[in-house]
Amino acid sequence: MRVVLTTIVAKGYTAPPYGIMALAAYVRTNCADLDDNVEVIPLPFSFTTSARHIALHLKARHPDVVGISCYAWNYLESIELAKSLRGFDPNVFIVIGGPQVSPDDDKLIDLEARGIVNCLVLGDGETALRQILSGLIDARSCMASEAIPIRGWINGGSVDLNCLPLPYEALNSLRADLRRTKLAFVQTTRGCPYSCSFCDQALRKVRMRDAERVKRDLAFLHQNGARRVIFFDSTFNLKRSRTLDILDYVKYNLPGLSIHISIKPEILSDEEIVSISNLDGTTVEIGIQTAERRTLKDIKRSSKIDEIGHNVNSLWRAGVHVILHTIYGLPGEGLAEWKESLDYCYSLGDVDITAFWMKILPNTRVRQEERRSDYRYSEANSFSITSSDRFTREELALAKRMTQFMNSMHALQPSDRSRLRKSIETTHEGKLSNFLQSRLS
Repeated sequence: MRVVLTTIVAKGYTAPPYGIMALAAYVRTNCADLDDNVEVIPLPFSFTTSARHIALHLKARHPDVVGISCYAWNYLESIELAKSLRGFDPNVFIVIGGPQVSPDDDKLIDLEARGIVNCLVLGDGETALRQILSGLIDARSCMASEAIPIRGWINGGSVDLNCLPLPYEALNSLRADLRRTKLAFVQTTRGCPYSCSFCDQALRKVRMRDAERVKRDLAFLHQNGARRVIFFDSTFNLKRSRTLDILDYVKYNLPGLSIHISIKPEILSDEEIVSISNLDGTTVEIGIQTAERRTLKDIKRSSKIDEIGHNVNSLWRAGVHVILHTIYGLPGEGLAEWKESLDYCYSLGDVDITAFWMKILPNTRVRQEERRSDYRYSEANSFSITSSDRFTREELALAKRMTQFMNSMHALQPSDRSRLRKSIETTHEGKLSNFLQSRLS
């Protein structure tokens, strides 16, 4: 049985897509007992490739099963890919899974009802994919009459991360890429204990790979050439003892390895700040989103803005590379409020600041309450808003241009950054937003 796992990667993304690689690794290590002849092929495509071209490419591989990973950035493209593939091959078994699969999505419901897609997977994909393959293999056997047909919606639930293989161990192609780039990606947690209203991962059961397993994974990556590891965990510092254990292991056992992590600054301890700063080349990403206390409360995020600011400043003063995220278009906020958040972030130190366009994602509270803020959004543009009761189209376009200019500032040399900060202090009242608008006016 030949299984092809595919996805359309986001614009500008050049690394191997971790999701389908993790699924491929799972099939290779956990499904051999089903059939010795199960063959899995991870096959990503760039965002500029048409659905028809991808479908033709997939058909040429003669797959029995095609799994499509659906995300916000490729939602419509994934649907078109399924339609094109079904048109070329009426017998292939098509599965769609991923974060953007929602049980109340009319487009996906229609795909399944019309027989374009055989299965839609909610939750984690590993055990669901095994269930699908097992059902298909049984259906081919002499006991086909007793086999349970696999179709419709399947809930993959929440897998134990300690039972999952490290993709780099299972896939030769990933190890080759690692040796070439010296860059690795890992996911050691899934789920989120927080309830941010704009996030489709809110309040999902948190699972953590044990610290000992993580250390073993990092040692393997280091031995195979990794010199930088990016953690895909939404919150690396959920459990303090585990965080410190992993950081200390990297410090004392993996020379030359730097890490990139995302954290919640309001739960960060002084000890963790010291441990993070002890690792050369560490990058810390932090989702500030907004500095408006009223908005933070409304979107169900921590309003401990003083603690957040203190710890961000402490990280910066300790020499850590900090990236702060904001969102423009949050409920109840217009351009003025977003600019105030930019200025607040700028006041915390010489950190990199960026911004993301507000998205109305499926499976979120803000999607359920979209009328409250009079949101308009585009499925063709990753569910990004096109206007709200506080943001006009023109203001959104300006915010996008300001963000692009901010991003270009990240590449400045330290001496140039220092001169720019002095200029902003003296000429623009110390406000980043004033500087950005002056450059774009």
